[in-house]
Amino acid sequence: MLPLAPRPMEDELLSSWLSRVACRYDLDGGALRGLLTTPGDDAETMTTLHGLDYQPAHEEIAVLAAAARLPVERLSTLALTTAHPTWPRHWYAWDWGVLVPSNGTEPYANALAPGWCDLCLSEDQAVGRHAYLRRHWAYAAVGFCHRHRLPLRHLCPFCQTAGSLRFVPSDGGTRLCCGNCDLTFPRQKGHRVKRLEARLGLV
Repeated sequence: MLPLAPRPMEDELLSSWLSRVACRYDLDGGALRGLLTTPGDDAETMTTLHGLDYQPAHEEIAVLAAAARLPVERLSTLALTTAHPTWPRHWYAWDWGVLVPSNGTEPYANALAPGWCDLCLSEDQAVGRHAYLRRHWAYAAVGFCHRHRLPLRHLCPFCQTAGSLRFVPSDGGTRLCCGNCDLTFPRQKGHRVKRLEARLGLV
């Protein structure tokens, strides 16, 4: 059982919640997942969060919930198939897909590729809330923030890499960070973002 486990947000991705918990122990989400759900020496082999967001196994959810002292039903609601049971898999933004020439199908990776909204992260920081990845940021057909109507970012604004997000502790909460250059978001914001934040009363 974990001595400290932040509570999940209502619209949070499951991988985001587990990564926020993991950063409290100086781990990434995949490493904590392996330690909690894989017995014995096999714990070292599970180092990713692949497959966790879409349709996690009930047994894994039960173990994670017990470790965080959460009801299984509460943690289950973060799974995409629970939140949107009728949505097909291709309605979400996946890290990659490979076309199979023999039958024309496209199997998707198990890793989601959500974007993020700088203004949402600014709001999180301004009100002392944990930064987290929202569920709708992983909808493939959206590509913009529902709250601020701004295009989502998919590349680090500093090193221009993708797919390497992590969380770091900050003032009792968490901040989103680039896993490649280690700079946190948002930072050194452009004029447009500053102007919108001023309009929203965030600065």
